[in-house]
Amino acid sequence: MAQKKFFNYMKKLLILICIFTFLLNTTSANEPDANKVKSVKLNSANDFQLLNEEVATLTIRPLKEKLRSIENLKDTEAVGITFLGRLTLSESATPLSALRELSVQISSGLNLDLALITDSTTSESLKPHEMLLLYHPQLVITLALTKIEDSDEYTLIGTYAIPVDKTLQQAEIASTEQ
Repeated sequence: MAQKKFFNYMKKLLILICIFTFLLNTTSANEPDANKVKSVKLNSANDFQLLNEEVATLTIRPLKEKLRSIENLKDTEAVGITFLGRLTLSESATPLSALRELSVQISSGLNLDLALITDSTTSESLKPHEMLLLYHPQLVITLALTKIEDSDEYTLIGTYAIPVDKTLQQAEIASTEQ
């Protein structure tokens, strides 16, 4: 049941990412509060070596208020897709071992215990891709590796979504009413 809810949420997330990407490029609203922006530095590890950069950065930015006026985004705190760079695998590594190492770095950097929902070895729908789906009640992350044709290199993409904290909203409404 929880997995079905998660997959339904992921479908909505992909639609929202497309909308968000389009709107992000066309909107001129003020930048989000810098205190709400979260960044995690990702480093090379035993399973992989980042290329061109010593460090990749996953930056999670809240939605601009103008975007929250869109019906499909009203219950979303943040949503985004980001190119994290290119990498090569060490001899004994697999794409999924590299993704798992990256998920550990992200969990540690955000100080969240991200749970592995599924990966491309356990889910038929993800098999054509090298992907990892991670979940925490405050954050959903997808990491994907795409092999560059005729090369030993992979492209690393990350997506994220943060639902609006309903309990926080209800507390704000209650304090406003008082």
